[in-house]
Amino acid sequence: MHFAEVEFVDIVEFAAVVAFAVYGIIRGAERKMDVVGLFAVAFMAAFGGGTVRDLVLNRQPLFWVENSHYTVVVFWLAVFASFFPRLLVKCEKYLVFPDALGLGLWAIAGTVYAQEAGASSFISVLLGVTTGTFGGVLADIICNKVPTIFRKSNIYATCAFVGGYLYLGLRAIDLAENAAMLISITVTVVLRLLAVRYKIILPQREYYEGDEK
Repeated sequence: MHFAEVEFVDIVEFAAVVAFAVYGIIRGAERKMDVVGLFAVAFMAAFGGGTVRDLVLNRQPLFWVENSHYTVVVFWLAVFASFFPRLLVKCEKYLVFPDALGLGLWAIAGTVYAQEAGASSFISVLLGVTTGTFGGVLADIICNKVPTIFRKSNIYATCAFVGGYLYLGLRAIDLAENAAMLISITVTVVLRLLAVRYKIILPQREYYEGDEK
């Protein structure tokens, strides 16, 4: 891909790959994985959601195959990080930042690509949410952790839904695509960080002993 051909959504996609690769590397470091393990978790985190999106939309080749330099970047990030295991462990408390950033970037990029493929508004946002969350799900599973999206926790997928629909709304009022993407990404990331900071969760029924299983 020539530099002149790069669009803003391509930059967003690359940034999302890096953000979730960092998330995966830190997750792997929590489990004291070697460089192979770090790369495996980073790979799943960075490419898992986008792969599902591409398969659903029948986009060929898969985005990380078409942009093979993405895998090279993730590989070298894992190799470089493996030399600083203690630093990675200390970064665990900051894990929310690459997670929130990756969520926002991928959710909006996924929505944009789905729209370009002709998907309906709801399906576009749904695929955006899938793109933004599924990589983290795979990384958590590999690290033997219950994924955030599947347990009682601060809102996560909801942030991606809000960001996706915000993007569609801004485009509906003819705001420039790049501006709509940037605003929607920012709102998604900030909403996720606020959810973590103030422990915002969705209302949910409490289960008691004796409830029907």
